[in-house]
Amino acid sequence: MLAIGIIVSLTSVVPLYKQSQTYIDRLHYAYAGAQSQAIHYQILRYQDIASQFASRTEIRYRLELLNRGEIDLQNARAFSEPRLADAIRITPDVVASLRLSRQGEIVSQHVFTAEPNLQRFLETSLTSFRLDQIEFYPATDSDTVTMKDLLISVPAPIRDDEGELIGTDLLAFSTVGFHAIANQLTKFGSQMQLFVIRGSGDRVFHVNTPNLDDETVIEIITGSDLPFPTSVLMAGVLTPTVYQNGDSHTLFLVGIPNSDWQLVISAANAELYKEHYTTIILVSAVLFIAIIFGVWAVRRTIRPVINDLTELGNELTLKNRQLELAGQVVDHTHEAIVITDVDLNIQRANQAFLRLIGMLNQPIQGMHLKDLMLIEKLPIQLEQKISRTLQLKNTWQGELWYQARDGRSIPALQSISTIRDNQGQIVQLIHIFNDITQQKITENLILRKAETDQLTGLVNRDGLLKGLQQRVAALQHEETIAVLFLDLDKFKPVNDTYGHQIGDTLLQAVAARLLDLVRKSDLVARPGGDEFVVVLQGPAVHQRATQLANDIVSKLGEPFAVEELRIHVGASVGVAFYPEHAATADELLKQADMAMYAAKQAGRNCVQIADASG
Repeated sequence: MLAIGIIVSLTSVVPLYKQSQTYIDRLHYAYAGAQSQAIHYQILRYQDIASQFASRTEIRYRLELLNRGEIDLQNARAFSEPRLADAIRITPDVVASLRLSRQGEIVSQHVFTAEPNLQRFLETSLTSFRLDQIEFYPATDSDTVTMKDLLISVPAPIRDDEGELIGTDLLAFSTVGFHAIANQLTKFGSQMQLFVIRGSGDRVFHVNTPNLDDETVIEIITGSDLPFPTSVLMAGVLTPTVYQNGDSHTLFLVGIPNSDWQLVISAANAELYKEHYTTIILVSAVLFIAIIFGVWAVRRTIRPVINDLTELGNELTLKNRQLELAGQVVDHTHEAIVITDVDLNIQRANQAFLRLIGMLNQPIQGMHLKDLMLIEKLPIQLEQKISRTLQLKNTWQGELWYQARDGRSIPALQSISTIRDNQGQIVQLIHIFNDITQQKITENLILRKAETDQLTGLVNRDGLLKGLQQRVAALQHEETIAVLFLDLDKFKPVNDTYGHQIGDTLLQAVAARLLDLVRKSDLVARPGGDEFVVVLQGPAVHQRATQLANDIVSKLGEPFAVEELRIHVGASVGVAFYPEHAATADELLKQADMAMYAAKQAGRNCVQIADASG
């Protein structure tokens, strides 16, 4: 009976030992992979930051001019350096930046650190870093560095509107953001060793202690100094066992996506399976005690233990999958991040996104991302283009508009990346948002300035043509547009007699009188010289346009007080109506101009309506 009990016990304990050891290996490997994924998310954030600077339109345009030889390097640097410096200075984790033209000329170079050794190192070595992919590197020439001196360089190609490469941005980031992630690896035990390895071992960073603070010493070694053969670094070799100083160690190898770097964690088996061995001993003791009560009692005792271990393994695996999905970086980054399924149903959103749309402390999981968008600014063609791009390239970046809970419209520079399953199907989308409201405000200010006459403050010729074309395109049924084209009489003698300064002051006074005569909805422009245009719109504007034209002739016929002078000028006004006299905005302006010349020929200082026959 005792022999039978021992045999039965062994047949139960050995499979239990093998099965639980397999579960522990899988859980530790899943945990190491989750930390690698968290680092991947951090790198994605760095790449997104680099891409944003590379896509800044105004500075990128200067680089195009430099490549075409339309401006010199000094001009390009004078324009680009202060703007890039201001933008990058407020960006977290950036310690240095470099912008190179297509020919390799340095267009912009900045070092954002007060530490002399680091500053000298970056200034002398910045142009030697790799421009084709991310790279980890020490910030000194020493064989040992601290955690805070381990940097990562992220390149971003700069392309023109046709997609042609015109230069490269290289940003150097501090790896401070990786500290919290690396500290999670201490669960592998006090004898754990962490290696960050490139390729087959041509470059290795060895973290000596699991106490991963800023002062942790990191050795820079080569593959020949590794405590295990470099052959285990081959793709497809998972959790091999090696011997170091007579003790067995298990290696966990996880690749860092989008690079030829990988994390290698060496954990002592004595620590890794300590709880496992204790559990097996306890279970074995229970089994041998249970022999007294028979084989049936032994098997009855073991089966629940196996079931409990299986359930525990499944539960821990599920939790690590959730950890891999979210990533620690999602909740700590300042960037707004949302994770959705392929149908845009929100699975997770970080605090930065909730603050952006004003939904802090409100449930958002399960909502549809399009419910938060300004649908009128999301045409079906753009949706289809985004979908095609994600299928082909796994990433898309562009401008989308959202609406906050308080009604604000939020323009966002959005990057979307895909996550695929083992069959290559897209199962999740990672959305990273950057609020570009201030950039839009600045662009609108620049646009308004470009369409404004600097002397009078009125709309200039470009702004007049644009405004008139918009009004024609949006004209409602039974509405009419009237254009009053006026030219000052006897203005040239004023310029010839008193000089251009008096003439400019007179033009400003004419603009002021015109603004006093029109309504706020009317458009007043100075296309050039002593010509002015007024645009009216609405149902049956014929009578108001004719009356306003006569009022302009009368008002501009009154003397102007310019400094100590009293100057008399007049105005000849031509009036044309849309669609009565023209079918397009340009033709309407031309008809009004011809009517003005008819008024000049009729004796000046009068109003002439355009001829409907053309």
